[in-house]
Formats: sequence, C-alpha cells, structure tokens
Amino acid sequence: MLSAVQIAADIAAGRIAPEHFIKEAYKAYAELEPQVQAFVEADFETARIASLTASGPLRGLPFAAKDNFDTTDFSTACGSSIYQGHRPTQDAASVTLARNAGANLVGKTTLAEFALFKASATRNPHDLTRTPGGSSSGSAAAVAAGMAAFALGTQTAGSVIRPAAFCGVAAYKPSYDLLPMSGVKLLAPSLDTVGLFAATVSDLTFVASTILGRSPIGEVDPRALRLGICSGWQGAVASSGCIEALGSVTTSMKLAGAHVARLELPDILQQAHQLHEAIMGYEAVRALAEEREFHGSKLSDRLAAFLDENAAQSDENYGASLAVAVAAREAVAELFSAFDAIITPSAPGEAPIGLESTGSSEFNRLWTLLHLPVVNVSGMKGAEGLPLGIQVVGAHGDDDRILPIAASVERVILNSY
Repeated sequence: MLSAVQIAADIAAGRIAPEHFIKEAYKAYAELEPQVQAFVEADFETARIASLTASGPLRGLPFAAKDNFDTTDFSTACGSSIYQGHRPTQDAASVTLARNAGANLVGKTTLAEFALFKASATRNPHDLTRTPGGSSSGSAAAVAAGMAAFALGTQTAGSVIRPAAFCGVAAYKPSYDLLPMSGVKLLAPSLDTVGLFAATVSDLTFVASTILGRSPIGEVDPRALRLGICSGWQGAVASSGCIEALGSVTTSMKLAGAHVARLELPDILQQAHQLHEAIMGYEAVRALAEEREFHGSKLSDRLAAFLDENAAQSDENYGASLAVAVAAREAVAELFSAFDAIITPSAPGEAPIGLESTGSSEFNRLWTLLHLPVVNVSGMKGAEGLPLGIQVVGAHGDDDRILPIAASVERVILNSY
C-alpha cells in the first residue's frame, strides 16, 4: 500500500518527484485492476501531468473518489444506469478540498447501487472470491491494492468502516457533518457522512487534518487511556475469531498500561440500533423520489422493494424513531465521561465468500446513527488468513482526539502481531 505520510515527506524533501507516486499507483492499477475491478473510470496520465504543477501538502498523492461524489473530469453514475454518462459541472466540496491541498484525482471508484444493496463487481484484493465490503467497495479495494494513497467514501450504515475491515486498510468516519456532503448524492440526510480510507491511521490523520485544516493533539500515551471494550450487543454478534482478536487487543492495551473495562451498552442504545433501518428507509424514499417516480424500472428489485416498503412508513413512526435516536445520543455522551474511547469489532468477522452481498453493517449502523467519529484499525488476521478490523469510537466532535487514540491502538497491535 502507498503511505500518504511517506509520499508527502519524500516529495517535500525533494527526494522524489511528485509524478513518481502517480506512476506507482498506475503500475498497481495496470497489474491488479483487471481482477479487482475497483474503478468505474480512471485517468492516471492526466493526474500525473497535474501533479507536476500542483502545490500543497498533498501534492503528488493519487486519490480516488467513490462514484457518488460529483467530479467535473469524470462522470458520476452512483452505481446506477439512471445516471450513466452524467457529467457534473462542479466537484463535490470534499473533492475540492482534497484538490486544493494538492492531491491528484486518478479516478472514480465503484459502489453499490445508490450506496445501498446491489453490490458492484469489485473483488477483495486479499481473496478475489470474497466481497471487499460496501457500499464504498472500490475505495477500500483501491487503497488496499496500492492504486491510490487515499480515497473518499460515504457511510450511511457501515459503508466506510466495514469495507476497510474486510480489505485490511485504515478508515475514518468523522463526526456527522464534519466533512461536507455538498455535491454527494444523498441517501439518508440525517445519517450520510463522508469518510476516508488510507493505508494506516497515521496516513488518515495526515490527510484528514490537511483537508480540514485541523491539528490533532499528537501522539497519545496508552497509559493515559480509558477504554471501554464491547464485543457485541443485541443484533451485533461477532465470530469466535473476531472475539479472540478483540481479546488479544484488550490484553495488549492492558500490557501497554491502558485502563480497560468491559462495557455493556445501555438499553436505549440497543433500541436505537434496531431503529436505524427505519430512519434510513424513510429518508431514502424521499432522497430517491425522482428515481423511484420516473426511473423505477431501472432500479434493482431489492432497492425498489425497500423503497416501496418504507413509503408506507408514517411520519409519526419516523418521528418516534428520531426521538429514540436523540435520547441515545444523550446516553452515549454520558458513557464518554467514563471512557476516552469505545472499542468494538468493525465487522462480524472476515470478508464473506461471494460477491452478491457486501456483508453485514451490524457493528456500524449504531455509531452512524449516533453521529460519532469512528476509526477502523487493521493489522490483525482471522483463522482464514484474511484481515480483521476493530473500530475505535469517540465522543461526538472529539475527532482531533480519536484519531491519535486510534493511532496508539494501531501501534500496540502492530507491535503485538
């Protein structure tokens, strides 16, 4: 994988020309893309030429954007034939922020249809018979395969953290609305969140802080951390291998001096977990009203059925679900008075065999609903030799702190495995 931190350091020091890493990404693309199929569209040569005159801390970094982000130099189809060939007139705000920092867009990555159910053709770089996860399938796979130093994705349930876990890369779902959604196709506006993929948490921190113009607090001493370890809850059940890996991380963090305690989620959080889909469904009916009304025959059967089912949901039911979500956000804020971070599995286990499904978001949707910042930390493997991820969850708005905390956990994992 390509390290954003190392690339930036090499270019800043004049050791390597900015175009070098665009060429390296293209080599990986030429070799692996026919099998992995991470991209809808790519143009490495234009990115290489742009890197020669680019300026900024991210100059020379090849990056990719999920194909629900508007881009002026690539079409934006959102994983649907409805928008085939659609060329936006301006970039999504997050794409603009990355470009303004000097990064070079090499292409658009695959996604499930409208970031929901129907999987793309993308394969997991670690095992081509398995899903890379979704809906940000191509973004995770592109970073894992070395075709991009970082990539943009979106999460409405588990579409950033889960594919990162399956593909063995780091990922960051910020606090809700921290990265701008302007210019991104909406699915469920109260849930949709722009996220990032990179090789390591350090790379994520560098890219995110540069794009946002923020300064994380720096390295965190594990001995100063109070960690709540949660292996699952009602509706979120991890495999035995995942539980074992989480236990190993717990032991390693204890040995590093962290204060670790088992955490059982309060009932209101478990109730909120069950209501995520109802909220998403109600909002998706409205966000995709145009497509459903005028292009319904081009929707997949599963998406059409999901929208039909949720079209019958009452305003009162939606309002009641939102009220539970608000109460759950208040309850989780209290938890963070006792913990600096909560650690759980990122997914139930290793990437499942097959490409028809992108896997389960059961370990992700609650944190998305609660608007919390989440970081996937990779570095572990399961019984079948494939990546496993754990997610480090922080308090709402505590993004500048949760990234260094996740980096501390990552260092402990890498020293233990």
